[in-house]
Amino acid sequence: MLKRSVITKTMIVLTSAALMSGCMGGPTPEEQKMQDEYRAQMMQMMQQQMSQSLSQPEPQATPVVVKSPMKIITEEELLSKTNKFEKITTGVKFTKFQDGFSINDGARFTDYEGQIINYGYDWKSGDVTYMIEVAPQEYKIKYTRALSSQSPIDIATVSQNGRMLNIRTVTGKKLNSKGVILTSKGFITLRSATAFQYTIGKGVSSFAAPKGWHIARFQNGDIASTNYILLEKNSVATDDGGIADLIDSTKSVMNSFGLTDKTDYMLVNMSNPAQQNLLDIDLSDKDIATYSQCKSMNSYVRECDNVNFSESLYNNNGLINQGHYYWRIMWYKTNSGKILSITKEATHKKVVITDLTTGKKVEAAYRLTGFATLESTQDATGKIKIIAGGGLFPDEVIEDAEALFMRAKINKK
Repeated sequence: MLKRSVITKTMIVLTSAALMSGCMGGPTPEEQKMQDEYRAQMMQMMQQQMSQSLSQPEPQATPVVVKSPMKIITEEELLSKTNKFEKITTGVKFTKFQDGFSINDGARFTDYEGQIINYGYDWKSGDVTYMIEVAPQEYKIKYTRALSSQSPIDIATVSQNGRMLNIRTVTGKKLNSKGVILTSKGFITLRSATAFQYTIGKGVSSFAAPKGWHIARFQNGDIASTNYILLEKNSVATDDGGIADLIDSTKSVMNSFGLTDKTDYMLVNMSNPAQQNLLDIDLSDKDIATYSQCKSMNSYVRECDNVNFSESLYNNNGLINQGHYYWRIMWYKTNSGKILSITKEATHKKVVITDLTTGKKVEAAYRLTGFATLESTQDATGKIKIIAGGGLFPDEVIEDAEALFMRAKINKK
C-alpha cells in the first residue's frame, strides 16, 4: 500500500503547475520547456517514492493485551473437580520442609508456576492445599491429592497490599485478611480474634475466639481434618511497665520452678468453642532477642546498649527457635479417629499427649533440665512418632504415641 502523504504532496505540486499554466493564457516556448522538464523531474521523484513505499511494509499497530478476568465457577463445579482425583487406598507420610514437603520420603513436591511457601495436608485422604508465589506480592492457592496422576487445580488468587491480603476464590468469594492458614481442604483467613474458613464445596464459615484470646498466627496441625484451632492469649499491654507486667513476670518465674502453670495457649474445637484444652506454655517463649549498639569487652563478652524482642520461628543464626509455640504444639487425627496433641510444656520439662476430645492427658516424657527439641511425625499408617531431646542427654523416643497413651495412667486435665 502506498504512503498517502507521499502521493498527496506530489499531486498537489503537479496540480499547482497545471493551474498556473492555464491562468496565464499559455506559456512561451521557453516556459513550456521549463514546465516539461519540471514535470519530468517530479514524475521521476514520485516513482522513486512510490517504489520505496512499496518495498517498505506498512507499520503494524502494537496489539493491546487484555488480561482476561478469572472464570468464576460454582462451589459444586469446584467440588466436582476435586472429586475426579483418584482416592488413595493407603495413607501418606508427609515430611515438612521450609519451602515445601515430600511424600512418602520421596522427591520434594514442587510446582512449575512458583515456589511453595505454605501448605496444609491430611495424611489419611492425601488432600493437600498449598500456596505458591507467582510474582512479587502475587500468590496462588492450589489443591491436589498425593499419589494422584492429575494436575493440581487452582483454588484462589492472593495479592498482598501492605499488611493486608486480598483473596479471591475461583468460586467468586472475596476475603481480606491479615494472614492465611492452609488446610487440607481449603484455607482460613485471620482477623485477630475472628477466623473465616473456606472449604472447597462448602463456602465460608466463621469462628470467633473467646474474650481475651486471639487466633495464633502459626498452626502446626490440620484444622480441616481435626476441627481444632490453636488460640493465643492476648498480651497485657501497659504504658509504664506497671503492675500487670510485674504479675506476668512473676508468673513466668514461678512457672520455671513448676510452681504454677503459664497457660497462654489452648486448642479449641471450632464447632464447639466450649471444648477447650489449655496448654502450659508461656507467651514470651516465642520471642528472640536482637542486640544492637554493642561493643566487645573481651574475647567472650560484649556489652550492648539496646535489645529488641520479636516473634520468630528461627533465631538470628537461621536455626529453629525451639521456644516458639509452633515447634512445641502439634496435633493429629489418628487412624482410630482420636485427635491427639503432642506438646512440650512446663518450661520445656514435659512432653504431654492429650486426647483433645476427652481432655485426658498423659505425661510421655519428663526431664528436670528440660528438652531442647521436640519432633513428632505421622507415617502413612497414622502412627505418631515422638523424639524429644537435645543437650547432653540421649533422646527420648516414643515410636507410637497413641499406643503409649492407651497404656499409660491417664490424668484428667
